[in-house]
Amino acid sequence: MANTSAMASTPPTGHLGPGAVRPEYIVGGYEAQRFTHPYMARLYRNNLNGNVGFCGASTISRLWVLTAAHCVLNMQPAALHVGVHRHDVVALHTFEDDCAENIRAVEIVVRPEYEVHTSVSADIALIRLERATTCSFDHLGLDDGTFWPPDAIPPIRTATAAGDR
Repeated sequence: MANTSAMASTPPTGHLGPGAVRPEYIVGGYEAQRFTHPYMARLYRNNLNGNVGFCGASTISRLWVLTAAHCVLNMQPAALHVGVHRHDVVALHTFEDDCAENIRAVEIVVRPEYEVHTSVSADIALIRLERATTCSFDHLGLDDGTFWPPDAIPPIRTATAAGDR
């Protein structure tokens, strides 16, 4: 995804308002090479001023996207669409690749155990897309409990975070 950098930068024109300072990015972060995280997606909310990107997500199949419950709680699917296979998530209508597209949401499923401000571990939601993504690309692989037991230390010692901040 674009806009990941180790240092703060000046705000893009028309975005954060006069005198605003763009927040610092992920510590030690950098802009990813184009399409190295093909499972990353961006949620966009329809509003009177157009479409506003507000949360990240991950494709887990060609029809389903995983995100945080707090991003979509009490939201109607008709007010939401998902940008997939995008590098520059700020330029909404710029498609840098034939696989880049925005797809409407038709269903939002929030984990029933999620409670605002109290259940971080249940902060999970699924979004079903109106149609399958045009291109078939790698999706985020989810552990079904067979990769490593829940009470064991994971064999992976590093994590990758992708997003715009």
